[in-house]
Amino acid sequence: MEARSAESYAVRIAKLLAKAESTTEAEAEALFTKAQELMRKYAIDEELVRQAQGEHLAQREEIVQVVIKVEGIYKKALMDIVSAISGANDCKIVYMDLGKELHLTCTGFESDTRNVQLLNASVQLQAAKALRAWWKAEPKTYMHQRDGYKMRREFLYGFASGLRDQFRQANAAAQAEAAKEQAAARNISEEEASDSVALVLRSRKERVNEWYDNHYGKTLRSSRSYRQSGGIGASQAGISAGRSANTSMNAGVGGSRGSLNA
Repeated sequence: MEARSAESYAVRIAKLLAKAESTTEAEAEALFTKAQELMRKYAIDEELVRQAQGEHLAQREEIVQVVIKVEGIYKKALMDIVSAISGANDCKIVYMDLGKELHLTCTGFESDTRNVQLLNASVQLQAAKALRAWWKAEPKTYMHQRDGYKMRREFLYGFASGLRDQFRQANAAAQAEAAKEQAAARNISEEEASDSVALVLRSRKERVNEWYDNHYGKTLRSSRSYRQSGGIGASQAGISAGRSANTSMNAGVGGSRGSLNA
């Protein structure tokens, strides 16, 4: 089996995201979902090729860490968006709260962390655009300033939730397509091919988890979202917008630290 080149995937994904940032919400949803689907499909193809060639463990793709920074009064909600993207690409997040900004260390295979960075750059722009459009149309009569802040924050949390729904669909489509190709190439049933693809993905995820556990141990607390609600309307609007989106910190650094599990 010959996988498509990394360059061809990267070019297709970049074009999809660029178009998604300048089109309608309806079209952006399809474009962004396709971008995530291609990312997932490439990861599966590459791992299947390595497996077929009997590649030695030492030659496997490297697990790396990259730092993503978020800042501003909505930083925790923006972190949730990064978490949604990371989880969909089998990466794990550790956060360092430095007050004005959060440093998020993303751990995963090199290609997956690149995908997270690429998607995040696009999604953050789309989230800001969607938030502005929704807030401009939202009635504000007699609204307290604090209520406005909570509603906008809730919109962004909802946006992240919508992204997770979208990513699940994209990843399922990628796995189904990979299984179909495997079945044809190896002359096996699609059920057998589907099991093979699932095993490959589970292996990748387990290798990242093992690296993460060996590096951090049990020193990090899990991060859960405890926040006052900004209203069901804001949340539902954010979820809708998210579904339409064209989808360890070093010792010696101050601030609180924790893990963020998608």
